[in-house]
Amino acid sequence: MRAFQHLFPLANTYLARRIEQADLRLPYIDYFKQAIDNRDIAGDRFFVHLEDVETPDILVLVADFFLRVNTVTWSIVSGVYEDRIVIIFRNDGLRRDAGKVAARAFVRFGTAGGHKSMARAEFLLNEIATQVDINRPDKLGSWIKERVDRLLVKTT
Repeated sequence: MRAFQHLFPLANTYLARRIEQADLRLPYIDYFKQAIDNRDIAGDRFFVHLEDVETPDILVLVADFFLRVNTVTWSIVSGVYEDRIVIIFRNDGLRRDAGKVAARAFVRFGTAGGHKSMARAEFLLNEIATQVDINRPDKLGSWIKERVDRLLVKTT
């Protein structure tokens, strides 16, 4: 406590806030528009598949953004980056474990896991080509939503 009291007045809180908040580049605005236009809200769960993204970081930004909506307790955002599907999970930390949900739904295809309130799954698109038409973004988004929803609805 003494260390905090000594260091806090010396901290550059402006710089700390800038580091804490990711810079939002102008081209990213289009991803937010796509997410708003293509969102799928089921109860307290927000889902969106953003198709091809220039960086997986945008998926994190969108997932964090939609978790701030007062009725949303789960935000699941996916997209394709360099022939890999990336799925970002965020939740309010009160209901279920995002890491366990990610792992149960997707670890058999690649890597998946995380913490109680945030998680990530990532795998090559080819790993799921026999289960879903990977060339149809709408089908891919629906496949992801169904796999996650089965787990979330089961425990509600």
